[in-house]
Amino acid sequence: MKHCKHDAISKLFHDSKDSGIPLKVCAPMVRYSSLPFRHLVKLYKCDLTFTHMMLSDCFSKAQSARDADFQYSEADRPLIAQFAASDPEYFAAAAQLISPYVDGVDLNCGCPQRWAIKEGIGACMCSNADLISRIVSRCRQVNPELPVSVKIRILESIEETVALARQLRRLEQHLFPYMAGL
Repeated sequence: MKHCKHDAISKLFHDSKDSGIPLKVCAPMVRYSSLPFRHLVKLYKCDLTFTHMMLSDCFSKAQSARDADFQYSEADRPLIAQFAASDPEYFAAAAQLISPYVDGVDLNCGCPQRWAIKEGIGACMCSNADLISRIVSRCRQVNPELPVSVKIRILESIEETVALARQLRRLEQHLFPYMAGL
């Protein structure tokens, strides 16, 4: 099994910036970001794909959850696995389990669904930058070579959104190089 380095993703972003050619990214979509769909968008020259949102606690605890939630192929690379998490240990464990098959992991702090908010995951995480920081930092302690990104939503005001982005920027040593350096 070929293990892509995170440099491949950084290279995608830098090449796009240098050439002026937009990078084509297929963001995670509920019920659509399955392996067959990701293969389809690759046929249309998508450069980078994400999995659908998986729950880090279920993924890290149960093989049945891993089997149900995640399928991949080498043709699927580069690929970022997206997890919802409110616990640093579960996120780090899920990232470690999936790391041989992906090129990075993404912490979903953007899902607005009511069930996610009720569980303390998704968009409600945007109000807790300290927890996001602990989750990302723990993941990088356990998986130092695995890049991490954070998906956020636009908040009530642009000022709040910028403030959150600035707080997350302080994590730059733990985040994907493209998030920190561009």
